[in-house]
Amino acid sequence: MTNARESVDGRPNVYLKTDPARSILEILTVLGVLYFIALIGRTNDYQLAGAVGILTAVIIVGELLRQKGSSWREFGLVKPESLRKTLLGALIAYVAMVVTVIPVGSLIVSILGETPDISGFDNIRANLPALLFWILLSWLVAGFGEELIFRGFVMNRLAQVFGGSRSAWAGALVIQAVIFGFGHSYQGTVGIIVTGVTGLVMGAIYLIAKRRLWIPIIVHGLNDTIGFTLLYFGLVPTG
Repeated sequence: MTNARESVDGRPNVYLKTDPARSILEILTVLGVLYFIALIGRTNDYQLAGAVGILTAVIIVGELLRQKGSSWREFGLVKPESLRKTLLGALIAYVAMVVTVIPVGSLIVSILGETPDISGFDNIRANLPALLFWILLSWLVAGFGEELIFRGFVMNRLAQVFGGSRSAWAGALVIQAVIFGFGHSYQGTVGIIVTGVTGLVMGAIYLIAKRRLWIPIIVHGLNDTIGFTLLYFGLVPTG
């Protein structure tokens, strides 16, 4: 029988021991540090500053979890039951994301008459060392870091603040997507909207994966890898 203080997969039932006020304070602190670091580096290299911000946020959340006697397992960073099923699930989820985000993104571009500004990645074009650098960084920062922070930490803490019901998770899904979108403000208005839609889909993938992080991590890393590769070959406009 499942312990009342555990979820069905053995993870801690954090709803029984989390103070909403503390959860809000943790969210504001972590996101405040993340975006402050990104803002400081905006005049030089916003992308790298953002990467530093994400890694710093991961360290802070890790320490907060440690102080509570918990770990990233609380948010779903658990050993996959089956590597084959996880990889297959990630591939299916990636296809579903592409089928969803690309048409929506195209519609937004056609309505607003502009494309996301990703000119900060211009150095990737026909530059193999830059391509490899950004692919590596994307897996470390975007794949792991952003999923740990936004789909793991932020989404779970928001759901806890709202009470942990289905409607609480729905609200947390939307709010984390909005925060995620504005975190990419360097891409302009269209970039914020498209990234927000992507965050919404990634959050849905997280929920469908029973709040386990490996599938969203793989999908995110794969998405950025393919995107950077297309940039390398000049197949994507940078704004």
